[in-house]
Amino acid sequence: ADAELPAVAPPGVRPRDEARGGAVAHVLCAGCRSRLPDDDDLAPAYAAAGVDLARLDLSHAADWAGAYEGVDLVLCFGGGSSAPLLDAWRAGVPALAADAPAFAALRDSSLDYFEVDDADDVADAVAALRSDAALYAAMRKRCKDRARDYDDAACAARWAHVLGATKLGEAAGAAEEKSS
Repeated sequence: ADAELPAVAPPGVRPRDEARGGAVAHVLCAGCRSRLPDDDDLAPAYAAAGVDLARLDLSHAADWAGAYEGVDLVLCFGGGSSAPLLDAWRAGVPALAADAPAFAALRDSSLDYFEVDDADDVADAVAALRSDAALYAAMRKRCKDRARDYDDAACAARWAHVLGATKLGEAAGAAEEKSS
């Protein structure tokens, strides 16, 4: 049987500052260095959209501690890992995500992330979110909902299920009932 092995919540991820409200001005491009697009490919789109770009190589854990406090959007690039998207949800930051199986496997709503394939898609998504405050607010709320789906307890339950611990727990419970 296929089983999803979710990432464990990374330490140090602090949520987006709520005082930022509906601002869409700071975009974080997150993923492993080998998956991040060249600055030359994205810089014109960011400049045209009027947003600041920060880059984050998630292969260096020290780089991302607290990185989301001043971030309004996360541009997620990944290979086989859903970590950039999960981190964005945990931080309460709407995501723009590349077409990747790891992201698609988690998506169950159009509010989970905007799918972007190129710099033009990024500029269009930023423009859409800037012009539609209700959409941006709905995506921020959806992040919080999805973060609960992947909090420590939910991840532990998934791991327990995958590893068969639920069956062990049921057996232990049955044994305890017999002994009482």
